[in-house]
Amino acid sequence: MGDLIAMVKEFLGKALMRILIIAVIVGAWAGWNWFNAGKTTIDNPTDQAITFTLDGKEYTLQPNSSQNVKLARGEHTLVYSGETVKFEKGKGETATDDFLGGKYALLNPTQSVYVYYKQIYTKNMSESAANSIVSTFDCPEGGEFKAGEKCPFKLYDDAFIEINADYGVDSSLPGTATIRKGATYTIKSKLFRFDDFEKYMSEE
Repeated sequence: MGDLIAMVKEFLGKALMRILIIAVIVGAWAGWNWFNAGKTTIDNPTDQAITFTLDGKEYTLQPNSSQNVKLARGEHTLVYSGETVKFEKGKGETATDDFLGGKYALLNPTQSVYVYYKQIYTKNMSESAANSIVSTFDCPEGGEFKAGEKCPFKLYDDAFIEINADYGVDSSLPGTATIRKGATYTIKSKLFRFDDFEKYMSEE
């Protein structure tokens, strides 16, 4: 994980603490829940095709592509590049302390870096106040972060990632979101491929 952290230090040190403050409009938002449907996204964010076996069945994913499969709760076995990983669906970490979105499961055979990110949508709130709400994760060590500093993102490189999220790797965060009556903000969460996250932050 140390090498992976080194890859992102320079970028994280300056860009990731930027919180997008968006004028929010009220509108309908249709949620989804991959987990309850039994679906898991298998992702290959690399520039090379990969072949692996999942519970004895062989799969091939082309470069920079993903595939949704039905995967029941319980134990499963992934074999990729000579390495066997056993994991249990339905028992994974819930990454967030505020239970955003629905359960989202992603199989990461290449153990690439993904970023779980919380985006706040608000009006009439200062940037520092908004930042304090979504920054609940320990920042990566090093770079420009201070000891004990909190960030609105968390890095993953596990072979199986199971989190609560509103949007998965192939969906986009909306430009606007609904705020409940009487509330001052709402939060949406998404799991990003690392390169997609870097692009998203650079466009803000």
